[in-house]
Amino acid sequence: MDPFRTASLACPRCRRAQLAEGELRSCPLCHGIWIPEATLAERVAKMQSQPQPHLAWSVSEERSGLPCTVCQRPMEPLRLFEVPVDRCHAHGVWFDHGELGKVLHRSAQQAKAEGLDDSRWTTAEVAADVGDVALSVAAEAAEAGGSGIVEGVLDVIGGIFSALDF
Repeated sequence: MDPFRTASLACPRCRRAQLAEGELRSCPLCHGIWIPEATLAERVAKMQSQPQPHLAWSVSEERSGLPCTVCQRPMEPLRLFEVPVDRCHAHGVWFDHGELGKVLHRSAQQAKAEGLDDSRWTTAEVAADVGDVALSVAAEAAEAGGSGIVEGVLDVIGGIFSALDF
């Protein structure tokens, strides 16, 4: 098994909780999500109906970067589809509560606006794919069996869906 999925990692935002095990690692307290960049790229590519994703990174100078949960070095504060995120080029991307849903939704919207997709994504399909991400987090948390983690993940799922404009 990949050590990233099972290593004990502290939340870079609240620093009081351990992230749930799995590929999409959520914090039971602040409900943020830590995700490997490759997994993020796969999700964005799916949302854009493209084999290679178009990730709209831009530099954010309005704040300092959080410490990487793996290496403890300051992450780069960026904006991804105009959503503030923190990125460690070596280890992953941190999304505060609700931000991953916003990024996935906006990636599909931007692809459609730029003519990058085949216009097959409806709002319901975007919501379903964002829901798949949320359910992956919930399943991995339930498998890890941590107390209170599933409840925290349900809050994350609610935050993701509240970020979508229906």
